[in-house]
Amino acid sequence: MPGDVNDVLVAIDHVIDLGLASPSKLAAQDKFVAAASRNPVCNLALMVGTTDVPDWRYAEAYGSEGQNSFTDAPSAEHLTLFQSKSPIARLEGALDLRVPVSTGLQYARALKEKGVPVKVLSKSL
Repeated sequence: MPGDVNDVLVAIDHVIDLGLASPSKLAAQDKFVAAASRNPVCNLALMVGTTDVPDWRYAEAYGSEGQNSFTDAPSAEHLTLFQSKSPIARLEGALDLRVPVSTGLQYARALKEKGVPVKVLSKSL
């Protein structure tokens, strides 16, 4: 969600201001031992047809002006996690209507194919 992203960005700016992090090293994936995520959104474009809020997903994936067709996929530049080498644990909500488990499973599969160790836990949340 946009507010969640802003919270992370504010925290990053704060640790930079404190001198605890360097902006030039924030994208260095080998700095982390592992990562964990709980029901993360990882493919907005795919979720247009599977979520309970398709209008919001469409606007997020394709912009407020929209696209002429659903076949135009948005850029995947934000998926820097695909550069990760650190093990990742994912908790997927099996009954979550807002973030369908199928998108997380596809993402985990893609990471595994890149050689990233991934553990997926699915719970009826």
